[in-house]
Amino acid sequence: MELRSVLHPVRKIQSIAQRTKVFCAIPVYVLLIDLYYQLLDSTKTLRIFDPAVIYSQNTRNAPNEVVEIPAADLNVNTSVVREKLKAALFNRFYKRYHPMKAYCKVTDFFPTRVVQEPKDSAEQKVFLFSYLLDIQAVFHPKLSNMQLMKLMVFSFNDVSNDVKMSSYGTSPSYESMFGVLSSNLRNKSLIICFGNQD
Repeated sequence: MELRSVLHPVRKIQSIAQRTKVFCAIPVYVLLIDLYYQLLDSTKTLRIFDPAVIYSQNTRNAPNEVVEIPAADLNVNTSVVREKLKAALFNRFYKRYHPMKAYCKVTDFFPTRVVQEPKDSAEQKVFLFSYLLDIQAVFHPKLSNMQLMKLMVFSFNDVSNDVKMSSYGTSPSYESMFGVLSSNLRNKSLIICFGNQD
C-alpha cells in the first residue's frame, strides 16, 4: 500500500500530461512542483490511500480516512523507492532548475580557472532542457511573476546562496509562493491524484 501511494500520483500526472483534447500544461506544471515538495520529500509524512477505490463526486459517501505515516516509520523499501523516484525525476525534469547542472557546459558560467571569465548571458542552446512549461506558465495570472521558478532554484542545497542569488534574486518561501493554490492542491489531493479517471 505504501508503494502504491508513492507511485500512483506520479502515474496520474503522466496520464494528465498525455491528454490531447484539453490544455493541461499548467495543471501538470503545478502538480509536478507540488510533488517535489510533498511526496518526493523524504522528510515528509506519506499519505496512504488505495488508488483502486474510486469515489464519485456525486455520492454522499465520504472516502476512507487518509492515514499519514511519518517518514521514520515507513518501510525501508518505500523510503528507497521514494529517494530513487526523486533522483529519476530530478534528471528528467527538476534538473532544469538547478543553478549549475541545467547547463550543457557548467564551466562556461562557473569557471574553475581564475583567468577564465564567465559568460554573462545564456541562450537556449546552452541549456540541457526546454523551458516550454515555464513559458506557458507566464500566461497564467497566478504564475506570471515566475516566482515558481525561483522557488525551485532556491530548493537545492548543493550550491551556495550566492550562486542562486546572483541570477535569481532573494529566496522565496514555499508557503508564500503557493498560498491558496498549494493549500487547495493538498486539501483536494484525493480528487486530483486519486479521483476520477476521466
